[in-house]
Amino acid sequence: MLGVVSHSDLLDPRHDDAPDTPILDVMTRVVFAVRADDPLVWAIRLMVEERVHRVIVADDAGRLVGVVVPMDVLRAMVPESPLPSSLVYSYVDLRGDEP
Repeated sequence: MLGVVSHSDLLDPRHDDAPDTPILDVMTRVVFAVRADDPLVWAIRLMVEERVHRVIVADDAGRLVGVVVPMDVLRAMVPESPLPSSLVYSYVDLRGDEP
C-alpha cells in the first residue's frame, strides 16, 4: 500500500487544482494499520494517539482487507437494542424560533 487519500488531504489548500493533481501528490503516505486478528483496542489506540479517523486493516502480506472507522468502534461497543422512542423522536431546537 502506497498511501491513502483522506478528507483532510482533499481539503488541503495546497491542492487547489485537485482535479489535475496526481493522487501520489495528494495522498498521505504514512498509513496506520492493524491486522484482522488484532484486538479492536489496538485500532482505537491508533485513532486516539495518532489523531486519525481511519485505520487500515491489512493481511500478513500487507494487502488491504478493510478499514476501521469510529462508527465501527461504536457499533462494537453498543449492544444491538432499539432506542427508546423518547430518544428517537425528541430533539432540542436551538434556533430560538417559536413554534
